[in-house]
Amino acid sequence: MTERAAFGGPFLCPARTSTDVLYVSARADVGIRPYVQFSGGLFVGGDAHIAPPRPQARNSRPRQIANDSFFPGIDSLTAGRYNLTCMRVCKFGRNEVRAVGDPLYDCHPAVNFLFFAIVITCSMCLLHPVCLLFSLAGAVWYTARLRGTKALIGYLRWIIPMMAMAALVNPAFVHQGVTLLAYLPSGNPLTLESILYGLAAGCMLGAVALWFSCLSAVMTSDKFIYLFGRVIPALSLVLSMTLRFVPRFKRQFRAVAQAQRYMGRDTANGSLRQRTRNALKVFSIMVTWSLESAIDTADSMRSRGYGEPGRTAFSIYRFDDRDRGLLLWLLFCGAYLLAGTLAHGLSFRYYPMLTGAQPQAITVSFFAVYLLLCLTPVGLSLASGHRFRSMEKGGRTV
Repeated sequence: MTERAAFGGPFLCPARTSTDVLYVSARADVGIRPYVQFSGGLFVGGDAHIAPPRPQARNSRPRQIANDSFFPGIDSLTAGRYNLTCMRVCKFGRNEVRAVGDPLYDCHPAVNFLFFAIVITCSMCLLHPVCLLFSLAGAVWYTARLRGTKALIGYLRWIIPMMAMAALVNPAFVHQGVTLLAYLPSGNPLTLESILYGLAAGCMLGAVALWFSCLSAVMTSDKFIYLFGRVIPALSLVLSMTLRFVPRFKRQFRAVAQAQRYMGRDTANGSLRQRTRNALKVFSIMVTWSLESAIDTADSMRSRGYGEPGRTAFSIYRFDDRDRGLLLWLLFCGAYLLAGTLAHGLSFRYYPMLTGAQPQAITVSFFAVYLLLCLTPVGLSLASGHRFRSMEKGGRTV
């Protein structure tokens, strides 16, 4: 078990409001059977089961060793004694609870940041139809594995209309292209190239939005501070506060609205004037809370010497062999795709006519590398699950 995996305190899911802490007797980067503490007991693989805590030998098979009182506030010493790993548990909807043990999440922050920097940049710059389909498929698959199917459906409810709007708006205002299909009521031509470019723009927006949703879940505020705290301390602090602001604002807003409702200032009942006055009251409270919270955070960081030269910082991240391998793979993918872009092997033009690179062996290799890059997180998750299942069948601990 790595030192990075055994740390105490809550391991929060930044994108959701309902989180719990999960400790299991296996490494998170090679797959686990989820043991989830939830209201009403401890759920083991979906079946309710409770067992008292007990030590585990290093060479024994993974066993469930937690009860209701064992999860909160566990420290690194206790986690190391019981050979535990900390993971996130996110509640997606009312009835779906999902244990998120993503191998990419457990990697070094530099690897996380480099992966999303490369894949998001390629998704925005490479408008070849094949590249767009690969990026969108990888983003959809990874979002489903990282956040759950219900969360993915929730994202698609506004991403699909956004994609459709982009596909419809572009032909209405852009009339370039040589393939004339019809004339609009305004007399402007409707071309095939403008429709396909609108579809490409919609796929690009959808893929980028899904990749950013995965970025917000994997790159937490502490990772941003770890990466950029010494180089650009002010910007890293602003980024971390920005990432934490939206979920904290939502939780505080619900608490304030509930308190105001109990005081007879409900924003859902009464006349329009009364509801507007109550809503403005809640908004005023939230603005005051936001400003005070920002000032308290700034004062706390200043009192701890944040940004001062020579200040040391504690870190739970270690750059191990797995991170080195992934870093080399990402650097290879980035360099190979950059070479393919400079060689026009991934280029595609929509105006004035559809033109792209000729299908050759080198062009196919560019597409294959890009597909493998987009499927890297899913591949890591599938490989870790397969490795753990093979070890479990062999009776060996991870």
